[in-house]
Amino acid sequence: MSKAKKKKTLISEIVNIIPSEKKVLLLSSPFIIDRIKNKDIKTLNFEDIDWSSAVDTIFKYGLSGIIFLNLKNSGLIDILPEEDRLKLQHFYHSNAARNALITQILANISQIFRQEEKTFLLLQGTALINGIYPQAAMRYLSDIDIMIKRKDAEEVDKI
Repeated sequence: MSKAKKKKTLISEIVNIIPSEKKVLLLSSPFIIDRIKNKDIKTLNFEDIDWSSAVDTIFKYGLSGIIFLNLKNSGLIDILPEEDRLKLQHFYHSNAARNALITQILANISQIFRQEEKTFLLLQGTALINGIYPQAAMRYLSDIDIMIKRKDAEEVDKI
């Protein structure tokens, strides 16, 4: 057996031993998507997936945006049953709306901090969203993490 064939077989075997509800998480990987589209993974088995549970797992891990977009962009979104595809799409659009609201709140906070001449450092998701993700809805945001100078803490709290 050639090295390439052994590699394909190994990838398929590894993918197929992953629990059903987590197997779909692989669909966020361009590595796996490319192999599915190029038929490089011959024995990849998605028939055993409980899609409802899988979509809940995707949401639980905060990956609904990235997986929905990757599935949609790759043309693989149709492997999901309609109800679960619509649920994933709903998560994506809800996330886009929430992120737009959080971005607007951040703009207001930034304006207030500039007016008060207070500096802050943006951290975590909100710091990464525009530079890392092609579309903001790919990243789940639930808050705004900022760091301020210790000496400004009391004044910032009042602001």
